[in-house]
Amino acid sequence: MLTNKVLAVLAVAAQILIFSTDTDAACKVPPELQGKDWVYEYTDVSTGETMTKTLSFGSTTIQQGISLEVQGSNVNAWTCLSDLTISDTESVAVFKSDITFDVFPVMGRRLYLCMRFTKVTDDLFYFHLMSDKNSLVTPKERVFSPLSEPDANADVCSTYCSYGDPKPMIRTLRKPDTTDKLPTDADLCENCGDSCIVSDIVQSSDFNYCNNNPCSNGVCENKVDGYTCSCASGYEGTSCDIKIDDCAPNPCLNGGDCSDGVDFFTCTCAAGYEGKICDRNIDDCDQDPCLNGGQCIDGVNLYTCNCAAGYEGKICDRIVCTVSGKVPFATGPTDGSYNYMDTITYSCIPGYEVQSGNIERSCQADGTWSGSTPVCEMTVDFFCETLLEKMFENKENSEKSSAESPEESSEIDTRGKSKANGKLKNWRKGRRCGYYKALEALILETCLLP
Repeated sequence: MLTNKVLAVLAVAAQILIFSTDTDAACKVPPELQGKDWVYEYTDVSTGETMTKTLSFGSTTIQQGISLEVQGSNVNAWTCLSDLTISDTESVAVFKSDITFDVFPVMGRRLYLCMRFTKVTDDLFYFHLMSDKNSLVTPKERVFSPLSEPDANADVCSTYCSYGDPKPMIRTLRKPDTTDKLPTDADLCENCGDSCIVSDIVQSSDFNYCNNNPCSNGVCENKVDGYTCSCASGYEGTSCDIKIDDCAPNPCLNGGDCSDGVDFFTCTCAAGYEGKICDRNIDDCDQDPCLNGGQCIDGVNLYTCNCAAGYEGKICDRIVCTVSGKVPFATGPTDGSYNYMDTITYSCIPGYEVQSGNIERSCQADGTWSGSTPVCEMTVDFFCETLLEKMFENKENSEKSSAESPEESSEIDTRGKSKANGKLKNWRKGRRCGYYKALEALILETCLLP
């Protein structure tokens, strides 16, 4: 009895092990993709923008690169559920989200990714997400979200990998720092599990490859053995799904910033430059900022002025000379400011003449006056004329004074004090006469003698 129970338990355990092997444990991504980081490039389904990320695979998981938001939950962990080998270079793998989410009234729903891989080289793969756009997730990516989990043995293609229009766009996986190119015929086969080898039926001239509009941004031309896309301006690729980066390499010169558009770009130029590609230096001399005939010299976002003589400063202002103070014994300007090449004139007052310096002076280019300050001194003639006038005037005054003064009475001489006063007056008078004689001698020597 006990043996039967043990056998039953072992049978259940064996069934669990077998089920596990047939599902998650048996599913693997292409071996070349495992354990590496890949440069993942694709067109965002919601915005149409070209996106570049890093996508990493484990042996049975997606470890980095695909992150979606659904009902407030961040879904960024995926485990391989089923795979399908199509050829040596083609395979399909279905990944389910590691977490569930609730959308009332259905609880415990999951997301599924159906990825069809095509190997180009060991360094380059391309793949497609083989589901319709899903409005539950942000961004609106191509994911499958059934109301309940499919049967563990459900068919890969019909259950997880079906879609309607528009056709999924190509996505690339490239090893970092490699340069392998996609073949010109890289495209998505119509059926999930079919090889991309064109069959005899497909090669029939009655088959129209353009029915499903494979050219995302271009015009499709049907061929006997396929189709070709004539891409609209700004797009490239077999399916015209790759937007051309008009800013690569940067066409904007002199430090300008490039903004990419569809088949065009715009440059935001650095200060001092202009033009479509910022190739022209702005002429800062265009408005002729230099005054008074100064020559403008253009620089990068600046200018300098080469000033003519008599001018100085950033814009060649006129040089100014200043006058302050009076010249002794002369008439002329005593204060004020004068411009370059202005002249001022001095003149000596009557009886004086210039002994040194300059009567006329001009404002020079360095802001100083030409020549030197004039020095006016009295002339000999004026000196002599003045002395003679004074001498005769003093003599007349002296004679007049003597005539008007009465002689001292002899009666007073009898007193000692009066005598003394008389002697002092006579002494002063004699001394004054001596001065006059000396002055007369000086006048004769200076003014009258030849």
